[in-house]
Amino acid sequence: MKNKIYLLLFMLGVTFTVHAQNADIQVTVNDIEAAGEGPLVFMLFASSDGFPSDPAKARQIGEVTSYTSLATFTFSNVPAGKYAVAVFQDKNGNGSVDTNFIGIPKEPVGAFQHSSVGRPNFGKCSFTHDTAISQLNVQLINQ
Repeated sequence: MKNKIYLLLFMLGVTFTVHAQNADIQVTVNDIEAAGEGPLVFMLFASSDGFPSDPAKARQIGEVTSYTSLATFTFSNVPAGKYAVAVFQDKNGNGSVDTNFIGIPKEPVGAFQHSSVGRPNFGKCSFTHDTAISQLNVQLINQ
């Protein structure tokens, strides 16, 4: 009987320890030029697979539909690890980043630590998230 109690206490301790290692990631987009023209889609990636534009391959996804020139979204309860964040303004509401015939986005896009023309790279845009709340700023680029 004692062994069962110790096992139960151990399992509860492991559950609380694992949960305590998760924290939020808050992403703010400033200076949105086309405020309110379609939802802002926020994507959190744990690898380069799908980054920066495939919502289906994001670890978490969210959107903000009501905003002015500033919008904030929070990814909740994210385990510690290496991540990258990408955002796009879905002006036509089709759920994907529209591009021209050579792959350049037609809608405003952005990624954490990316402020130049060219496709964002997971390695350059990634950051290490730990047990504290991560606060990131993303700048949208209008092509």
